[in-house]
Order: sequence, then C-alpha cells, then structure tokens
Amino acid sequence: MDGSTTRKLNTLLFAFFLSLIMGLLFASIYASFYRHGISRETINRFDIFSFWYETPLYLGYATPVFLRGLTIAVSTAVLATMAGAIVILRKPHHHGTARWAARQELQRAGYIRPFRNITGPIFGKTVGPRWPGRYLTNGEQPHSLVVAPTRAGKGVGVVIPTLLTFNGSILVLDVKGELFELTSRARVTRGDRVFKFAPLDSAGRTHSYNPVLDIVNMPPERRFSETRRLAVN
Repeated sequence: MDGSTTRKLNTLLFAFFLSLIMGLLFASIYASFYRHGISRETINRFDIFSFWYETPLYLGYATPVFLRGLTIAVSTAVLATMAGAIVILRKPHHHGTARWAARQELQRAGYIRPFRNITGPIFGKTVGPRWPGRYLTNGEQPHSLVVAPTRAGKGVGVVIPTLLTFNGSILVLDVKGELFELTSRARVTRGDRVFKFAPLDSAGRTHSYNPVLDIVNMPPERRFSETRRLAVN
C-alpha cells in the first residue's frame, strides 16, 4: 500500500469518527425532543448526554428511543463516510475529461434539428439515409473544419448535403467538378444563380469575366487612363 492510499484511508477513518460524533449529537437532539417535546425550553435546557441516558449502559436495558437514536447516529456516520469516499477515492483525470457528446447533450445544445430548421452545414443524421430523421448541424456556428483522408465521405456526408440545403451564397472550391454536377441543378431549381469558373476546362464549360469589357463601355476620353490603371493593377 503506497503512501497516497494510506493517507486517503486515514482521512476516511477520521471522517468516520467525526461523522459518528455528529450522529451521536443528532441522536441526543432526537432523544431530548422525544422526552421533553419540541419547545424553546427544551432547546435552552438541551443536554448533550440525552442519548447516553437512553443507553443500556446507563439504564440496563434498551429503550425504543435508544434504538432510533442509534439508527440516526450510525446512518449519519455511514452516509457521511460514503460521501467522503466518493470524493477522496475518485480517480484523477490525468489526461482531461474531453469526450464525444451524447445525443441528449447535442439535442439540448441545439445541434440536432429537423430538416425544416436547418440553417447551417450538415454533419450527420440520426438514422439511415433512407429513413426520415433529424440532422446534426450548427447553424449558429457556420465556420467548421472537417479533416478526413481521401474517399472518407467528406463530400457525400457533409459537403453535398450542405450545398443542397444551405440558404445563402456559397463559394465552393470544386477541383474535380463533381460538386457542380451533383448540386447545381438543385440550386437553380430553388431560384439561385450558379456560376462555374473553370478556365482550364477542356470542354470550355466555364463562366468568365473580362474586365476590358467595362473599359469598352466607358466614354472614349476615359478608356486610355482606365486601361493604364488596369495594366498597373
């Protein structure tokens, strides 16, 4: 037995005797009130040895008051010692107490919502994809970082559902073009304007912006100065 365990056991032993003394005090209070009634006079004349006067060592027999008082004293000592043991013998968390949140905790925090209440990214669902259920989202905290290896399901599980449900403007870095092909029609159907900027697309399917067109539409006297300004920038 190491020194730390010995100290804890000694502390519990001391706590037991201290709580036993408190329990005997409560037993004396009970015995005094039982014999003399609950009144101010009883409180003023309270005798700390009231329980002792009910013991077999004093009377030669056990009275009902003694048995009840003994129950009070022992119960107080045991309950207080158990509470102390829970606190003293609890194992320390050397590496912190961080853990994954339970579903009830996510529900209370507002991260699990029905489809109609989704206002941010979608990170998961409480049931399978073929069944109606609630979604894991964080509308009040839209900035998120999802880290996973290739083909781990980031696009299918997070990005695509978010693109299909998010109400607002989205700027997407779509290197492979898959996200545009899978979600652009749905966004257009909802009334959004969708632009694809892919200047290196082999088929030429890209939106473009020519800043020179703005200069062409200017009055002739401004075109030269605006062209120089554009070249410098």
